[in-house]
Amino acid sequence: MSRTEAANDPLPSPGRPPHGKTPVARASSKWSEEDQLSLQLAITPDAPAAKSAKGRRSRSSAGGKESRGGPPILKAIRKETGMGLKVLARVQKLYPGDPLRQVTEFFTDFVIPAATGRKRTVGIKTEEIYIVQMRVMVRQLSDLNMPLQNLGEFSPRHVAALTRHYEAEGLSASSLQKKNTVLRRFGTWIGKPDMAPRLRDLVLDPC
Repeated sequence: MSRTEAANDPLPSPGRPPHGKTPVARASSKWSEEDQLSLQLAITPDAPAAKSAKGRRSRSSAGGKESRGGPPILKAIRKETGMGLKVLARVQKLYPGDPLRQVTEFFTDFVIPAATGRKRTVGIKTEEIYIVQMRVMVRQLSDLNMPLQNLGEFSPRHVAALTRHYEAEGLSASSLQKKNTVLRRFGTWIGKPDMAPRLRDLVLDPC
C-alpha cells in the first residue's frame, strides 16, 4: 500500500477491529482468587464480587455465576450435606447431654474431606483446629446462657450469638471468618447447610 493510500484509508472506529482483522472475544470475568481459596480455615466466601477496570461489577458475568449456584467453593460445601449424620447420631446416643465429649468423638470417627482440589482428607493439624474451635464455641454458648445438650441442637440462633459475642470481644475479621467456616462446614455435615449464615450477614459492622 502506498503512503497516499495509507493516508486516505479511514481509521477504524473505536470498539471495531481494523479492516481485515478478526474480532477477538473478551474473556468473561471470573470469581476473584480469594473465592477459590481452600476451606481449611482460610475460605472467605463473602469476598466482594470481581470488578471491571472501571470499578463497576459486570452484571452479565455476575448474574451468570449466581444462576449457576455461586463460586465452586460454595458448591463444594453443599455436596457435603449430611455426610456426618450417622456419626452424629451415634455420638449423641453414646454420650447424651455431653456436647463436649460428642465433639471429640465426632471428629474421631468423621473424616474431614478437603473442600477443593482432588478428593482427599485434610491434615491432622486442620482436624485438631476444628476440634479445638468447636469445643471452645460449645463452652462459650454455656457462658452465654445458651447451653447445648447435644450437638444436633446447634442452630443459626447459636451461630449469631457466638458471632456477635466474638465481634464485641474485638476478634479480627480473619478470626471471625475462621470460626464461621468451621460452623458452616460442621452445620453442613450434620444436615444443616444454612446453620451458619454468611459472616457479613451476622456482624454488626460488616466493614
